[in-house]
Amino acid sequence: RLVRWGRIVYLLQGGGVLLRAGFTWLGSTFAPEGMQAARQGFEEDAESARRGFGATVFLDVAAYRMRVWGENVAFGLALQGFGVFAFLLLGLAAVRQGLLADPAHAFWSMARRGHLPAGLLLSAVGAGLIAANPDPLDWRWMLGLAVIVLASPLSTSGYLGVVAAWSTRQATPLRRFLERSGSISLTGYLLQGVLMSWLFSGYGLGLFAEVGAAACTAIAAVVALVVAASCSAWRMRFERGPAEAVLRAWTYLRA
Repeated sequence: RLVRWGRIVYLLQGGGVLLRAGFTWLGSTFAPEGMQAARQGFEEDAESARRGFGATVFLDVAAYRMRVWGENVAFGLALQGFGVFAFLLLGLAAVRQGLLADPAHAFWSMARRGHLPAGLLLSAVGAGLIAANPDPLDWRWMLGLAVIVLASPLSTSGYLGVVAAWSTRQATPLRRFLERSGSISLTGYLLQGVLMSWLFSGYGLGLFAEVGAAACTAIAAVVALVVAASCSAWRMRFERGPAEAVLRAWTYLRA
């Protein structure tokens, strides 16, 4: 039942994005003036973001971030809320069926050999549509997003299948490195946020809106490696990460 409802909810997620693509096409076709006004609103929001993140004082950047936080959360829930709930249902189903405790299960082999190639192919198609039509108010951009959304469960299960296969093999230095860094993921997440904030905000290097997609990807890869290496080195000396230690102390204090 969890799997069935998970699929239904996720289809609602994909259908919602497809509907947005349809509404965008209708707006572009029958109400171009309204769509142009919406684009101007996007440009004003982008300019506001450049000023907010470009501030040279940390507290000013933090104030701007807090001001738009509610809007971003509301937008994220509207765009991805059904998908998040669907993955929660599918994850619960995987736990109940023992899939996560059995990396040799036949499902993971099917995920690697079937789901992953299909998911990657569909994601590439969606990414191509977005790259060819960079305007978020272009119906083809929204269609590309819908294709990526619908391909996401396939890609995700495929990646998990690869991880499952890797976990059954003999431990390697790389695997131990990733295990150590992954064991304090909260600390890593916070460290990543601190580094990215300094790199892109005006009180740091001020790279926000100054570099392209390729440079952003390269920066993200370097930051991920630095964070993983830092967390792995920490775990070689300490049992828990600093954030995990604080969370544990707070949890037992409340208990």
